[in-house]
Amino acid sequence: MEVGELSPDGYYSWDGTKWVSVEFGTKSPDGFFIWNGTQWIPIVEKINPPVVKKEDVSTDIIQQINQPVVGVQQQFFVESTVQHQSFTQQPLMMVQKQKTNPMKILALITIGLVVAIAVIVVLSGVMYVWASSLADGTDVSIEGTWYNPADTMTLYANGTVDESTDTITQWSTENGNLTLTLLINEQEIDLISKYSVTSDSGGDSILFIALYIVENGTQIDEIDETSCIAYSDSVLGAETQHFEDRKAVYPSWCNPEHP
Repeated sequence: MEVGELSPDGYYSWDGTKWVSVEFGTKSPDGFFIWNGTQWIPIVEKINPPVVKKEDVSTDIIQQINQPVVGVQQQFFVESTVQHQSFTQQPLMMVQKQKTNPMKILALITIGLVVAIAVIVVLSGVMYVWASSLADGTDVSIEGTWYNPADTMTLYANGTVDESTDTITQWSTENGNLTLTLLINEQEIDLISKYSVTSDSGGDSILFIALYIVENGTQIDEIDETSCIAYSDSVLGAETQHFEDRKAVYPSWCNPEHP
């Protein structure tokens, strides 16, 4: 068995002594595909995002990257289970020890109502600011280091990337989209993805990423939900067991198990 030979399921390669996981950015033996951490995708030329002017790209060098390679199953590291908590209210026992002045009770009720109204007004303002930021398409900051069992990448404020396979070189976000620039065979390839950040059951942040579908050599404004992958901001995210133990709600457009 030759070094670098892939296992039948496409998840592992032979290093001469044992089977090891395929690293992010590894090219297939025929040179036509690249491992993106969850599936083998065709190597394509630079792709224009859907918001700019579309340019034709030769169909001989670009394939539908939204279609998974036959025989390679996709791995998803975050369980889509909402953790519910139940609360038991203890009965409140009131014992009247002495006669209470009705005017004093009325004053306390009035003060309580004023405080409650003030709290509601403050919360309403916070929710309005939050909702306004969503309506304006404000991007959530994802600057920092992200981990999963297949890859580790650090996104710097200046738009550069330090990534474990040295494949991803630049990043940017706009209107909820994440653009990652890949350097393959000295050619830059821009991949546009939808992204979202949420918290898991342990309080760590989870970054979800899913590619836009490609038609006729150009990415369209439609998400390939089966391409969704996840990263954790915890260094423990580099361990598979960490993702198996944590639970999180993934976005509606993220469905890696969808056929």
